[in-house]
Amino acid sequence: MKPLCIHIACFILSLSGNVSRISAQPLTDSDILNAPLFRERFYLHTDRNLYAAGDPVRFRAFNLSHVLLKENKWSTVLYLEMINPRQIPVARGKFHLEPEGSSGQLTIPDTLSTGIYYLRAYTRWMRNFPASEYTYVQLAVVNPVRINQAEPVHITTAGRDNLAAGHLTPELREISCFDNKGLHCQPGRSSY
Repeated sequence: MKPLCIHIACFILSLSGNVSRISAQPLTDSDILNAPLFRERFYLHTDRNLYAAGDPVRFRAFNLSHVLLKENKWSTVLYLEMINPRQIPVARGKFHLEPEGSSGQLTIPDTLSTGIYYLRAYTRWMRNFPASEYTYVQLAVVNPVRINQAEPVHITTAGRDNLAAGHLTPELREISCFDNKGLHCQPGRSSY
């Protein structure tokens, strides 16, 4: 009986020592807000991963945040951006955020070049934290007209009529056209 009382007394003394150490270090607002409880998290799901330029990207964002954040409707708007690998937005949208998540569609611009892009989802609150905590989904976009802005597109003299009609011909020899902010054409040789 006596050893049990000694163990209980030691336990109480050790707890009181920890309480005094905790109370000596006051918690700040930033300590509280940086706790995992206040971090919003989402899982983003798209209908597919390969799209043609001009297609809509249908998505569903599942809210994986803490229950207290969901119940208090901490954030009500989900921001969705389609960004290129240099993190420049090429399409944006705002969607209403319910406690369970959000859903909707974002249309890919039909002027986008073929390549890899990323769909990024975040809330206004998440902007207080590093962008690495946003939700990302990789998408491949194919545009049969614009392969890459930096690559030249060659068309033949006979193909100029097709170019005016919006079609490219496979015989690619005489005129070099670069699509950088408009159409710039230069002849393939100095004389004909």
